Amino acid sequence: MNPEPEDYCDIAESLLRRINEMEPHLKQTFRHISDAVACYYVASARRIICKNKDDIDGMRAWGEVLTSLKSLGVSDIMMRWKTM
Repeated sequence: MNPEPEDYCDIAESLLRRINEMEPHLKQTFRHISDAVACYYVASARRIICKNKDDIDGMRAWGEVLTSLKSLGVSDIMMRWKTM
């Protein structure tokens, strides 16, 4: 067993404080990413519905939403989640 450094408790306390400070930001970031992924799925589904109804204008509009979400990196995030 490795001996603990003398300031182990101080280091642990400092790290725990930093984690607790970051937690709200991390949760908010996760919610934003989750919302963006949900929007991506909705836009994809709506585009398919428009395609099935021969609604070209609707397809084009939902395609623009998908393109915007892709430019924000949402599709990359989804691909990373699938490989985890």
